[in-house]
Amino acid sequence: MKNCLREPKACIGRDCRDIKVNGVASLCCREEIMEEQSLVQSIVDSIDDCSKDINSLQKISSKLSFAAHIINHNGNEELIEILPILKRFSLLMYEYKETIVDDCTTGNLFCSFIQEVKKWLTDSFLVEYSFNNSLTQRASMISDITTIEMTLGVCMIDEYSDSIDDLFF
Repeated sequence: MKNCLREPKACIGRDCRDIKVNGVASLCCREEIMEEQSLVQSIVDSIDDCSKDINSLQKISSKLSFAAHIINHNGNEELIEILPILKRFSLLMYEYKETIVDDCTTGNLFCSFIQEVKKWLTDSFLVEYSFNNSLTQRASMISDITTIEMTLGVCMIDEYSDSIDDLFF
């Protein structure tokens, strides 16, 4: 096992150890994790402060998009699957912010998903020993984002079929 770049501890094994500026390693794994935790805490605080208005939605959307683009997935299967969902969701939230505010049903759907995102972020980054069922949570988030897309009409069936059976089997 490799040693940490900054402390006399074992490296926790994330791949940021190879990030270099002018030939010198500039970011150790623990520093990267602290930055991610700070960003996630900022998102969680924004979700807690959300007042279901356009400014709050834009703030959450931009923070989620930023986080989804900079969080290092390190080959983690869960992050590889969830980060693109967060990117899609932040885009939908930004593009349909007026609909979210004006339509109660759509707003409730988005607010429910935002709370699920908050729980996932908290469990994944802020709680040291989380006993959640990540597979169930992941499957729920995947189906929820699909439901949101279908509600907004941005997820369409690719081909028309004469038989309704073709849609289900």
